[in-house]
Amino acid sequence: MSEENNNQTYEETAGKETYEQNGVEINFGRSGGNRVHINIGRAKSKVIRKLSALLPLVCIIAFFVLGFCFNLWHPGWAVFLLIPVGEIILNMFTKKGKALVMSLTVVVCFIAFMVLGLVWNLWHPGWLVFLLLPIVGVIAD
Repeated sequence: MSEENNNQTYEETAGKETYEQNGVEINFGRSGGNRVHINIGRAKSKVIRKLSALLPLVCIIAFFVLGFCFNLWHPGWAVFLLIPVGEIILNMFTKKGKALVMSLTVVVCFIAFMVLGLVWNLWHPGWLVFLLLPIVGVIAD
């Protein structure tokens, strides 16, 4: 069931209800018993949803091209790290406040870790950049 009127949509499928108004999306879902899950957030655009859906397929194709054409199976697995990082980058457009700060911190830590490892071969101490995540989370709270 779906109904639309003046910038409002309501959809109900398989026990899950979605209500959207003025770019804010509210999801209601049941999971066994009497529990109800409510998720409130800014609605994603259709372009962002489509890019999110295509990202894993693009990574699989890149992995096979690197493996079959250049015999780079071992470093090629790193393209799969682009799935969560790409998802974070795409979702930054729908987040604000603390969620945006945390998303940016994850991306910066990932880039710093990869640069430290690939350029200077500092994989072991490089993982310490991820300790910034809980620190930034506490400060942003």
